[in-house]
Amino acid sequence: MTHWRESKLPGVGTTIFTRISRQANELGAINLSQGFPDYRPDEALLRLTYQAMLAGANQYAPLAGSPALLQVIHDHLKATYHLEYDPAQEITITAGATQAIYTALSALVYPGDEVLFFEPVFDSYRPAILTHLGVPVPVVLEPPFDHLDWDRLMQAITPRTRGIIINSPHNPTGYTWTDADYRQLEVIAGKYDLWVISDEVYEHLVFDGEHHRTALSYPGLYD
Repeated sequence: MTHWRESKLPGVGTTIFTRISRQANELGAINLSQGFPDYRPDEALLRLTYQAMLAGANQYAPLAGSPALLQVIHDHLKATYHLEYDPAQEITITAGATQAIYTALSALVYPGDEVLFFEPVFDSYRPAILTHLGVPVPVVLEPPFDHLDWDRLMQAITPRTRGIIINSPHNPTGYTWTDADYRQLEVIAGKYDLWVISDEVYEHLVFDGEHHRTALSYPGLYD
């Protein structure tokens, strides 16, 4: 007897990124929908990569990441944000931000748990929550996307709310969280005992005199 089960992966269909990239290729257009470079890497980087491969850097890395890379990230956090983290215990390397978010949700989300996020949103958040039988709860932002609607977020919190995914600089609106935003979230996360996943993949893409603030700088968001 054959026992057929449908895939537990959510039916997300074809993403907007896939559709736009296909159209851009067909039309020979400049593709601004995804963050992949269309130029040759720097020659110095190519030489360093080649030298590393010749030196044997082509084997399995430690599961948590190369100690040298962990140390570089530690140094970056210290130099940029004046934060000190133990490379061996508090920093982990993943195959990109999407995998990091998915893995964090794997550890945190139980069936029926509600997870908040501001919408519009990067399209991997919702399916990652659904895959772990969580309930995505979007908090819709309105044009001109120049502030976060904290009243609307508060209205979305229920006894089943367990956490929130935040993103700054925000994809796709470009909104950059302010100090007041983070302090407001500190209060809410503490009051309702929420975990926070902070997606800061665009931390160095900040313009118009703004500057990026990391959630790691706020004790109530990482304690």
